[in-house]
Amino acid sequence: DCGSFGSLILECCRHWEIEGARSMADRIAEHMEKRQNRREDGAFCRQDDTMWVDDLYMSIPFLTRYYQLTGEKKYLTDACRQVLMFQKYCYIKEKRLISHIYDIKWERANGIPWSRGNGWVLFSISELLEALPESDNLRNQIVCFFQELSEGLLNVQDESGMWHQILDDPETYLESSATAMFICAFARSIRRGYAKEECRNRTPPADRHVSLQNTHRYPAESNRGSSGRQRPRICQPRGQEN
Repeated sequence: DCGSFGSLILECCRHWEIEGARSMADRIAEHMEKRQNRREDGAFCRQDDTMWVDDLYMSIPFLTRYYQLTGEKKYLTDACRQVLMFQKYCYIKEKRLISHIYDIKWERANGIPWSRGNGWVLFSISELLEALPESDNLRNQIVCFFQELSEGLLNVQDESGMWHQILDDPETYLESSATAMFICAFARSIRRGYAKEECRNRTPPADRHVSLQNTHRYPAESNRGSSGRQRPRICQPRGQEN
């Protein structure tokens, strides 16, 4: 989680001088490069042999800003590689959505497209593309993945303009934090010119919901959606719910 806090501090440093910020950023970068758990191919993973898409949000924005701070390309390249490796392991190609968790031991993803996890991925890619040069040889792959994921998300957008807690399950509740991240990322892609036409035409209805009362309810509050339907456990592969 240190990467998300580090990214915030580096962003604040663009506007204010913060004592100790550089040394903190150096320590976080050193941890990510040399001590963070990784798979043999370099993909970030956790001590329990799982990969969580949350970790793209914990790493990509920081790596991007640290590259901007230092000018060291290896951090930007690592950010690109993490996006592409998580795509390899967690992407649900037929739905164009992202699974929340990949189990390394069993070599499969849980198949549950958690909305906030997808929001973290899309938002983090948009952060990366803010800094990734047009000439970079990985940019086209990153943009194509962003566009595919955007199309998948638009396919499951609720008629209200928002998105559900489990993206492909309309019986789960509408999730405002995920909706906000999607809109932020879509807006960036439109402004920067790498959004597909479908995204340009479909996203405005959701914008009016972002400032409305938060409809998010934490799983600890209840394991049932607004319809009363039992929610699948986020960490459990589909088909194995009790």
